Amino acid sequence: KFVFKLNDTLPEEAKHLSDIQKQVLNQLLEYIESNVAMPDGEALHHKLHEIKETAQIPPAELFSAIYLLLLGKPFGPKAGWFLSVLDREYLLRRLREAGSSM
Repeated sequence: KFVFKLNDTLPEEAKHLSDIQKQVLNQLLEYIESNVAMPDGEALHHKLHEIKETAQIPPAELFSAIYLLLLGKPFGPKAGWFLSVLDREYLLRRLREAGSSM
């Protein structure tokens, strides 16, 4: 069993994301903002893989950006399902913070 603690503030590790990582996080932000309700885990899973393919970013770079942003670590639980259980406003705020440093 693993326990992950969400950060209340932007983790220091997330302040050093690459431009491509920030771009894909912005795409994720736009997707979540375009939905009135938080998408479910499966929808987010498919969207993350679509973003990965479109941006041609290696999976490790995409997923580590998400985990660094939320957990301050380069790893975590299955991303789509993990994101789907987070508070939507918390996630939107964190994604905006990551993109604002572009």
